[in-house]
Amino acid sequence: VVDANRLDLEFARFGGAAEAPMGFYVPFTRQPGGPAGAKPVALPDLRGNWEGDTYYPQPDGRKPSHLRIEVTKQDGALLWADNVWHPLDPATQQPGAKVARDGMAGSLHPDGTAGLLAKAGARFSFKVLAPDRMLVEFVRLRAGLEPPTAFYAVLARQKPAAGK
Repeated sequence: VVDANRLDLEFARFGGAAEAPMGFYVPFTRQPGGPAGAKPVALPDLRGNWEGDTYYPQPDGRKPSHLRIEVTKQDGALLWADNVWHPLDPATQQPGAKVARDGMAGSLHPDGTAGLLAKAGARFSFKVLAPDRMLVEFVRLRAGLEPPTAFYAVLARQKPAAGK
């Protein structure tokens, strides 16, 4: 709820056979012709690689994780990104050497301070803390053989190497 006449709806689809995972926001007014919506704001450019270390809970204890989100395309508030991660090694139950890459789609909130990305079975919501820092909430509801989990991480935008 933004005020007595406005609310913002967050929509996230985590999977399904008919349509791909995605997320977006929709601002609503109480009645057509009612008060104007929020004024347009300058949206942050989130393209780039965002990384951070964290831990997440599993049935057998906490697991270390290096979280990486690569925002590959931005069109206004709309975002396309890859979740780059290391699946658990079956023998050690720790993140292994194999690299997995899952495509995601989502949106910035209309005020540009937060957003969400969705992939099959999971969602990432985030708050922009600074131009190069974000707080990410990860929630996995179902993803194959992996159990549900949720955790927070602070990610920093990685600066390109000199000359790139």
